[in-house]
Amino acid sequence: MTPLLILAALAAGPADDAEWRGFLGPGARPTAAVPTTFDGAGTNVAWAADLPGGGFSGPAVAAGRVFLTADSGYDSDVLHVLAFDDATGAKLWDRRFRATGRTATYEPDMRVATATPATDGEFVFAQFSSNDVVCLTAEGDVVWYRGLTADYPNVSNSLGMSSSPLLTAAADGSRTLIVMAENDAESKLFGLDPATGASRWVLDRPNKANWSSPVLLPAGSEFRNEGDLALCQGSYGLQAIDPATGEIAWEWGDGASTVVSPAVALDMEEGDRVLVVSDGIAALKPVVGSDAVKLDWQNGRLRPTYASPVVVRSAAGTLVATLTQGGILSVADLAVGEEIGKARLDGKYWATPVAVGSGENVRLLCPNSEGAVVVVGFDEEGAPKVLATNELGEQGMWASPAAAGNAAYFRSDATLWKIADAP
Repeated sequence: MTPLLILAALAAGPADDAEWRGFLGPGARPTAAVPTTFDGAGTNVAWAADLPGGGFSGPAVAAGRVFLTADSGYDSDVLHVLAFDDATGAKLWDRRFRATGRTATYEPDMRVATATPATDGEFVFAQFSSNDVVCLTAEGDVVWYRGLTADYPNVSNSLGMSSSPLLTAAADGSRTLIVMAENDAESKLFGLDPATGASRWVLDRPNKANWSSPVLLPAGSEFRNEGDLALCQGSYGLQAIDPATGEIAWEWGDGASTVVSPAVALDMEEGDRVLVVSDGIAALKPVVGSDAVKLDWQNGRLRPTYASPVVVRSAAGTLVATLTQGGILSVADLAVGEEIGKARLDGKYWATPVAVGSGENVRLLCPNSEGAVVVVGFDEEGAPKVLATNELGEQGMWASPAAAGNAAYFRSDATLWKIADAP
């Protein structure tokens, strides 16, 4: 496929409710009605597929396919990009590549396949800790493969890298793949041409390790009318990057977490907000008539460890939930930042939970590293309550899940599950 045809195909429209196109999916807008109870023995399991290697990457779902990455081999230098049939779980293809960059990571807390792939349904883009980036068609044909280490040998992290790629659209309609590679040695932020993998722009970043991922602030929000922005969080705070040029459209310079990613709350009665993990949670709102933002509220008691904050549409109003590694789930009112309640979840948590449903039926699905998924509901005041603890029976559930249609998707090092009500 020529670059011109690829660009035409990349002009696809926005994701629908049956899609989860990358890390953190559509933010606060999941509509899936997922069962509260399920287990590894088959209860409410639509299918379970074997995986060829480990990974902390989550699934991406689009166009009837589920895309995932994995790594295998003695040095974890075999990189996999896989596609499964969403209806049956059948493996459609498994493309394998040899890593060109560093594959050493800090185990058991990292994998080479840590970044969640991005897709628009026509193409899938995968990034690995080795700083290898690949584009394939949905049918598994390789479009391009780029080892960023060849051009930037010092862009690596001895503990491993985990930032996921982000596909964006500029005001002029052009598409850009945002790739973060920020570390202690030589940090870069790349804007790649999704048709060819060539750099449109490359920004120098502070030389400090950063495991967060860029997050989409889509066009049409109160923050900006035309063109997407890529929200990049790190030691410098939060920067909103114009994907066409790499220029900073606006920034919050009060420092921020280098582990978790920001969250976006759009189309809320309270107005649009960006949630930054900065001295707790800082809620930013736009300054009308300018490219600036201002602090709406800040709550220093909301302190996630590895999981990014999650926006929840409950019957009590819009909430923000944060989760610590030790299982402390804190919930606050998005409008004012006041804490509503807490819940203690069993296990340890690395993955960002996913909110499914809305109103009285909203649920928060929280996978832990011991192989269980804790399902949390919310009372009439918005306080969290544990509804079920579902054992999938495998260790190593580090990946953030996906939710699309009326299903949720979880992965361990060995298995990919689709959870849905039994027909």
